[in-house]
Amino acid sequence: MTLTAGKVFHGGATLQKHFHVVGPRPGQWLKGLDKKVHDKPKGWHGIWDFGPQDYDESKFTDHVVATWVTEQLGNKHDKPFFLAFGFYRPHVPFSPPRRVYDRFENVQLPRVDDDDWNDIPDAAREVSLSNPKIPTHDWMRENDRWEQAALGSRNASEECSRPCLVGLSAQRLRGRPNRFTSQRQTLSSDRHGGTRGGHRDNHSDHQLRHRWIRDC
Repeated sequence: MTLTAGKVFHGGATLQKHFHVVGPRPGQWLKGLDKKVHDKPKGWHGIWDFGPQDYDESKFTDHVVATWVTEQLGNKHDKPFFLAFGFYRPHVPFSPPRRVYDRFENVQLPRVDDDDWNDIPDAAREVSLSNPKIPTHDWMRENDRWEQAALGSRNASEECSRPCLVGLSAQRLRGRPNRFTSQRQTLSSDRHGGTRGGHRDNHSDHQLRHRWIRDC
């Protein structure tokens, strides 16, 4: 038996071809719930947004995925199974619940030197700046638009991961001798960043994901 939920593929895959059971895949942006926080110049991608959201936390994308995953882990399984699930955060839009967002109100991250890109090869610089729909580094640094929201998104995702990890441990403990006692857990992350890469600033979401994996 194979099961999946959340962001396992970047998009475009017909999951029914790869999994027996397909759970919820809410997406990056919930229409009717997620509200735009910042106005951006025309032509910039709308998903690049930063700020808290105020609707019921149980409806947030990663909470929906985590709830379904813990339910599956709590079910009785008579045969070995494979479960692949993915969280959408930390990824733009950085839109954590306000409760988590407010937790980082007074956090100050180190400011990176403006010349930090000087050691990047021209080819890498060209790739990083190749998408005109991504907001500029300077725009995101204005008024600390990204910091509190990015850290809040990472922390909210961590909160969702905990019941899943507890559920995995419970599955192992419920296993009878020599049955389901062999359990494999793999954590992975994709690499994003755009103009927010590891150089020039400290707010790339791939850095946030790597720290999330380490903390798990």
